[in-house]
Amino acid sequence: MNDHLQDMDVFLQTMHKLEDRITALIRNSNLSERQQQFILNHILVIPGKDPFIDGKEC
Repeated sequence: MNDHLQDMDVFLQTMHKLEDRITALIRNSNLSERQQQFILNHILVIPGKDPFIDGKEC
């Protein structure tokens, strides 16, 4: 059971990092504040393999 909780914790941490990265990319774009907010309000983050989590390429 503890392994499942640890796996879930790793998953949630990974999702949080992805969301932070996506938010930073949107905020650093040339879009207007209104456009950025629209995207942030409607974006759906779908987990998958990301070779750049923690700055490392797989």
